[in-house]
Amino acid sequence: MSVFLRHSLLLMLAMSGGSLASTPHILPSSVTHAPGVTQGASRGQHTAVTRPSLTAQQSRHFQQSLKALYRIGYNDGHTSHAGGQLAISSQHQPVETLDALMSLAPTAQDELEGLLLVVSQQARVSAMMAPIKTSQRAQQKISDKLQGEARGLTDIVRGSLIANSIPELVASFDALSQRAQLVQIKNRFKNPKPSGYRDINLLLRLPSSDLIVEVQLHLNKISAIKNGPEHDGYQNIQRIERTARAENRALSIQEQNQIAQYRSGSASLYQKAWQGYLSAPLMFLLETPRLHASTS
Repeated sequence: MSVFLRHSLLLMLAMSGGSLASTPHILPSSVTHAPGVTQGASRGQHTAVTRPSLTAQQSRHFQQSLKALYRIGYNDGHTSHAGGQLAISSQHQPVETLDALMSLAPTAQDELEGLLLVVSQQARVSAMMAPIKTSQRAQQKISDKLQGEARGLTDIVRGSLIANSIPELVASFDALSQRAQLVQIKNRFKNPKPSGYRDINLLLRLPSSDLIVEVQLHLNKISAIKNGPEHDGYQNIQRIERTARAENRALSIQEQNQIAQYRSGSASLYQKAWQGYLSAPLMFLLETPRLHASTS
């Protein structure tokens, strides 16, 4: 993209009153401009929208990226488990107690943050770090889900990469796999959740700290649904089920219908977002100006 067009896009954003704010724990942030948007038309005036078209080479690039996305976790000689989960190597942490894990976590957090920053710049995506899991939550998970085995706690340190397009997401995976050991892959683009939610969930062993960490690869519009409308629906479902448990009764027909409606609504939103990525690959053709947010 020419320097003139880059500056024009930023000027358009400024003129429209947009603001760019740094978000804590977010590494590179992005400003996304949808293709074909025109500004400056008078009220009531319709402006023709001209969308760029894919060249044959760009179309091949997109199709190759889509195939590569579906192959993640399926093309390396290992056998995938049900649901697209692929275990590649030992999923045990290098230490055996929660105290030892908690003491290593800050070092691993810094290492993962540095890794995601490098990958985000290479793949042109945004990166986000989650806070270290608290000792209380970690102990609860060890007791409830891991049969008391602290070595099985693999998400004490977590981060995410958020892509604007399928090619960007595939590039993120490639860059990560070159810099850290893959331990487990869950490809939810190949095998979505019943709700229709899609992402790639990775366990990585960091080269310096040797700790296993969790990294999720998201498409931004799907991630926005998860953290917005679906989260609201999930909370409503939890409230309904919690009320029934507290009253020691089964769900009523009305409550079952409410839950079904919430889930159906989420599935519809996810499907619409996913189809948008498949039917509008032009998203990845426009270079997007990137801002580097403070990590302090």
